[in-house]
Amino acid sequence: NGVSYQNNSATDYGLNYDGLGNLSGYAYGATVGWINFGWALPVDVNRARVDLISGDFHGYAYGANIGWINLGSGYLATDC
Repeated sequence: NGVSYQNNSATDYGLNYDGLGNLSGYAYGATVGWINFGWALPVDVNRARVDLISGDFHGYAYGANIGWINLGSGYLATDC
């Protein structure tokens, strides 16, 4: 739709940010396969999210080939 990824085909996939910090959608790594960032409802405290003020990530993402990924381990941050 030109605004967010629909994650419904091989040509329309990626991560979405909802403006409130919540992440959804899928990422792909050749050695790990698909990683799901939108497995939980936005109110779930374990939902994958990012704080754009601090740059810190929180919650979990899931990959069938690698299991749960702890985004809030303190090793992952972004420059805002």
